[in-house]
Amino acid sequence: MPGISVPSGGDDAITKGFVCTTTPTAAYSPGYVFRRDESGSQLLVDMLSDQAKVYRAKTLFGTYTANLARSAGLKFTLDAAIEDISASGDLGASSGQTTKVSFTDGELVQMTDRGVNEIIRTATADLVPVAGSTYFVVRDSIQAKAFDITLTRNDQAHLGGQVGVRNIVNADPSLSFQGDSGLVINGTFPEPLNVCLRAVRMEPLLPALVAEPAPGVEPPVVVEPAPVGGPVEDVTWRVTTTAATASDFGGLLSE
Repeated sequence: MPGISVPSGGDDAITKGFVCTTTPTAAYSPGYVFRRDESGSQLLVDMLSDQAKVYRAKTLFGTYTANLARSAGLKFTLDAAIEDISASGDLGASSGQTTKVSFTDGELVQMTDRGVNEIIRTATADLVPVAGSTYFVVRDSIQAKAFDITLTRNDQAHLGGQVGVRNIVNADPSLSFQGDSGLVINGTFPEPLNVCLRAVRMEPLLPALVAEPAPGVEPPVVVEPAPVGGPVEDVTWRVTTTAATASDFGGLLSE
């Protein structure tokens, strides 16, 4: 499959909904199904990555603005492609107002709508919805062998300054940082790993009771949320366009 070029100023939509981490992994690839319970814990529903039909393309990603969130590791969400690096000046943190991220040796791993629906049918064949849980399926990932995160002063302060960044870096041998006035976190890995994941929400549904239609009139198609613990044979599931947030992934992207 030919590579996809996404230079700076390219298609922003390709990164919408991705949650990224400085502790990438080979796990949680497309086809991984999980739920977030009432307490905020992430629990495995099914591991179907080996059954997922994915499409891979070597990708030249651009440089993107990012929003950082400190957790056990460091997670960030991609925002928008930077239209013109040369016009925005030095990418150093001291000269910019937005933290920036770039990837090296990137690969876009995607499932089609049909592929996602096949995974959900398999994962939910005998699944009873658990009260208070929200369900997700990982459908896409960005794999890379390296990344650079150029921090703004505000994000440096949020992470505890150089001391805080040093603590994050020292906890992971694949990370390093450079710079005096502006800090850049570098991540380098021996093989492409899942640096960013995009998961979408799954919702359990079942047919609702409707009034008997008039003769010759097709009954309306009505669905309502499935009752917790309801009969499994009556429950169907649908994929939504609601993407999982950094909080939804929680500890999955910090281990």
